[in-house]
Formats: sequence, C-alpha cells, structure tokens
Amino acid sequence: MPYLETAVEIAREAGALLANYFERRVAFELKGEFDLVTEADRASEKLVVERLRSHFPSHGIVAEEGGGHDPQAEYCWYVDPLDGTTNFAHSFPAFNVTLGLARAGEMVAAAKFAEHAVAQLQSFPDNGFKRALLWLPQFVVSREK
Repeated sequence: MPYLETAVEIAREAGALLANYFERRVAFELKGEFDLVTEADRASEKLVVERLRSHFPSHGIVAEEGGGHDPQAEYCWYVDPLDGTTNFAHSFPAFNVTLGLARAGEMVAAAKFAEHAVAQLQSFPDNGFKRALLWLPQFVVSREK
C-alpha cells in the first residue's frame, strides 16, 4: 500500500518548505476572530494538495485553507498544512504538517512531520492503528563549554 509512504514523503517535503518560511519570519493575518493564517500555510497546502492529486487523482481532499476537492470520494485525505500556525507566526518552533487518509470514513493512514520528528500511522479495519514509527534526530552531548 503506497499511501503511507507517499504521505510521509509529502509531509517531509512540506515540512522542509515550512522550515524555509520559518527562518524568514513571515507575517500573519487573521482569518477569523482568533485564527491566524500565513503565506507559509498557503504554500504548504498548495504543495501537499498538488502532490496528493498527482499521486492519487481519484481521491478527495479536505484541506484547512480550502484547497481541496471532492470530499465525498471513497478515499479522502484530510490536510492541515501547518498545524500550529500561532506558534509558527510567533517564532515558536512547535508546529507540524499533518495528513490523514480515510476510506469510506475509516482512517487508513496518517503522517505528521515536525522539523525534528516524523510519525507515521497505518490503520487496519477492526484493529485500530497497527504500526507507528517515530524518528527523532540523533542527539550529541558534549562536555565542552
């Protein structure tokens, strides 16, 4: 099943894009009374939606900033292109890209990418999530000052 591997690949690519925007400290605007949105949200969503459409043209997509299509399809992706926009907008490095795939309303796979960790989950009917992998960066400790 290529869904999980593709979701992780796309989440990593979008995460790299967000890291570039984070370094530039982009401005934000309000999209509601308390909701923020940035240029990075929109760019990440555009990338994720384009990649999902190219890999899975028959799948629906529901994306936070409105870039999706056909949410009634048997397979539907749910995308938060920048989960933690408030943190991001205030230069706090706690944010991620989240993708989830449902088949007929049941979650099948999910991927979440943060700059320092990637999690991937795969679901099987009636058994819940069976596989969860998390990669963390290697830490190097030094006694030098």
